Amino acid sequence: MARAVLATPEIKRLVGSLERHAEFVDELIQLWDFGGDVDGADLQEMLHGRGLLKRVPFDPEKHVDVNGCLDPGDDFYVQTSDADEALSHFQADEEVKADAG
Repeated sequence: MARAVLATPEIKRLVGSLERHAEFVDELIQLWDFGGDVDGADLQEMLHGRGLLKRVPFDPEKHVDVNGCLDPGDDFYVQTSDADEALSHFQADEEVKADAG
């Protein structure tokens, strides 16, 4: 019975998402351990490569350019549903801690 549950599409999707998160954290730790320098562009590319961000054309009607340097059509990164799901787990943990405190 357990094997049938593990074969569900939702479980497979969640496992894949967790594996991408773990790979991202491993890569980030390796960069810092070896004296590497990680900036915002590096993080965006790493998260994009893990499926946590997606590249879309910048649209000033939809997006906020915090640095004021983007033109319409430039690459702009937005969170994917995997990133939203990951962040929701952290937010839920924080809410539980706040309720317990």
